[in-house]
Amino acid sequence: SKRTNHFVILVALRSKPPEFYISQIKSFTKLFIDQLEDQPQPCSRDLTWNSGALHYSDDIELVSGLVDLKEKRSELKAAIDRISYIGKGTYTDCAIKEGIAELIKAGSHYHENKYIVVVTDGHPLTGYKEPCGGIQEATNEARQHAIKVFAVAISPDQEDTRLSIIATDINYRQNFTAADSTRSSHSTTIDTIIGMIVSVVTQTHHNKDVHMIGGKGPRGIKGAPGDRGLMGERGEDGPPGNGTVGCHGFQGYPGPRGDPGSPVKCKCGPLDIAFIVDSSESIGATNFALAKDFIVTLMDRLKLRQFGANESRIGVVQYSGPNAQEVVKLGDPNITTLTDLKQAVKELRWLAEATYTGEALQYSLNNLINKLVTDKSVIIVLTDGRSDTIRDDVPVDVLCGKGLKVGGVGVVDYAERKANREQVNQVMCEADPRKGFSFVLDNFGLLLDDSFLQNLTKEICKEKKCPNYTCPLAFNNDTDILIMMDSSASVGKENFELTKDFTKMLAERFLTEGGEKFQITVGVGQYSNDANMEAEFDFDPDKVVARIAEAKTGRGLNKKLLVFSDGRSQGVDNNDIENVVKRVSNAGIELFVLSVRNHVNETHLRTLVSRGLSYDYTYANNHLFKRADYHSLLTGVFYQSVSRKISLG
Repeated sequence: SKRTNHFVILVALRSKPPEFYISQIKSFTKLFIDQLEDQPQPCSRDLTWNSGALHYSDDIELVSGLVDLKEKRSELKAAIDRISYIGKGTYTDCAIKEGIAELIKAGSHYHENKYIVVVTDGHPLTGYKEPCGGIQEATNEARQHAIKVFAVAISPDQEDTRLSIIATDINYRQNFTAADSTRSSHSTTIDTIIGMIVSVVTQTHHNKDVHMIGGKGPRGIKGAPGDRGLMGERGEDGPPGNGTVGCHGFQGYPGPRGDPGSPVKCKCGPLDIAFIVDSSESIGATNFALAKDFIVTLMDRLKLRQFGANESRIGVVQYSGPNAQEVVKLGDPNITTLTDLKQAVKELRWLAEATYTGEALQYSLNNLINKLVTDKSVIIVLTDGRSDTIRDDVPVDVLCGKGLKVGGVGVVDYAERKANREQVNQVMCEADPRKGFSFVLDNFGLLLDDSFLQNLTKEICKEKKCPNYTCPLAFNNDTDILIMMDSSASVGKENFELTKDFTKMLAERFLTEGGEKFQITVGVGQYSNDANMEAEFDFDPDKVVARIAEAKTGRGLNKKLLVFSDGRSQGVDNNDIENVVKRVSNAGIELFVLSVRNHVNETHLRTLVSRGLSYDYTYANNHLFKRADYHSLLTGVFYQSVSRKISLG
């Protein structure tokens, strides 16, 4: 017997790398293909290989579909040599989904024998658009089809966090690289990946002890029945029968409770933060060094690196006596990253003069704080609370009344004199509507204590920002919407009732929430061999919903059509569908498709959302909706997601 493993290798060329890396990636891919040799296995089995390749940026080009390496290895390598640089962005999620489609379409029906190797630099990072649902959704889809994904870095210094998300699990990431300076690294990566795959087939044989051949044993007991075979393909729909409609069945039992959803993740930021640190003589050199370590540690704990210079501003002011202030901030000529800022903080030198806290706060206001965004700014003042208020004529509450959140941290000085709590409370603007906070510590070492850092971070992040999942509608003009429900025999009466319930939910939302600025009208029809209008265009939700319940032309500037379809239609080929889609698009009608169930014609569905043009992954992701069964139409916020995407168009 023969067991064939199927491979798709994805190669990303995002921003143009040196020619060395392009050549290295091609060499790695060809070396990988050369190592895929047939292997004999126990029990008269052979392990063979099929492989294909595609490369991508924000376009995806199929280098070669799955081919038998025993017959077409040289053709596949020649196709890889012809790969040319694309440039632009990195749509890894779209590439993985295209790889999944190739494996399912051209691979065998066996499970656990399909693999994807993604060679990429790990970009994009946070904030970059992922038009096909994101890396997480693509890898989850691969898991559902029992497809394993290996993540291979172009070079060892790539974005490992991103690569770990791409890989099926940590074993499929490891320290794989494709363009290292040493050939031995390539071989190690390839041998490890192939070894992991082969071990799945042979591991049961490796664990058996070796003994001398003995005599014939007694006849064994009858084996257990094998696993149930795969379900056959759905046949063509037969002609409708001439019998009468049967009675309604009994109501079924409630289904099992679903898993709880993921918790809402609220994040602390983006924030603008200013640190104002006392560098006077009474602090002492050792304590000042601890204060700098505290600032760097707090930056790491707040995870400010996820925001960047365009969203968050951060700076540090150290002060001592009159006109003795120094500021370092993100955005200075030599400080472009948080790493640069941390280094600049560590290089601050102890000033060792008097303590003019009021003057320092005024200086900070003029040179740093005024450049912050007030409603998201936090000011942290670190001092021993012993400002020279006799010679310093600027009050320590100079930051109050300006809408800032000010935190005062008072610490015992080197002479073990306690911080002046009254001054610390004045600094934190106790009477302001946006009340600040204060801490008084017994020594500077406590600044690095984990419990103190947790309490301080909690105070800083009290005004967390949580995501909004309401999915509001966003029509930009008067709009006519037609919803066509599939009422063919293959749908079934119960599923058609669920379709009507879902259509009611859409219509009610369009007509009650979508018409605040523009007039929205909704029409509903059903089709099988013929199409019938069940609810004419109207802007009264009660009228439209009533007509849907009874189901047995518009005026808007925008026209949208939602069709329930599984892509299967008797007597119609893909060219017929493409011609109709072109006519719909030329008529100015935007087409959306909702497909339910797993038995669908994927080619026809893609054509329906193509506008008659080359397939556009971003456009298709916003115009093609899929659900596993009809009951799931009514669960969660799916109807909100569909209605929002239709409103955005």
